[in-house]
Amino acid sequence: MLYIEGFGFRFGDYGAFGNPEAVILVSALFSAAVTAFGLAVVTLLGSNAWAAPVTVIISAPALFISGAVWPLENLHWAAIAVSQLIPTTPGIFASAAAAQDGAELQDILPALLHLLLLTGFYGLCYVLRIASMKRPEALQGAAEDVV
Repeated sequence: MLYIEGFGFRFGDYGAFGNPEAVILVSALFSAAVTAFGLAVVTLLGSNAWAAPVTVIISAPALFISGAVWPLENLHWAAIAVSQLIPTTPGIFASAAAAQDGAELQDILPALLHLLLLTGFYGLCYVLRIASMKRPEALQGAAEDVV
């Protein structure tokens, strides 16, 4: 994230690190939200074999409904509602505002809080799903053997 915000934007002649502190904070929260989202998807699917294909398939629609390439006002309300559950929606807005426009923290605070809520929501989904999953019998006693 920091690579693309720094070198990638500088090389592409975009604004980069307009507000370095905000860019670092956005990068950390965006990365955490995407990671929690990925963990929730993997545990929901029950296997990491399908996680990458599923997330790749939804990446283009996620970008489209995030408001980054098409105005949200032109989208159906249901698409806008779904977009609020995907980390790219607040993440793209906050990273572009901080890196390219030099936005202050108070200007992107709603997007940062949104990312924090998504991280907590998907992190909780992951923890609850892991807690409810059955461990293979061969591994059930393994933890006790180590102790």
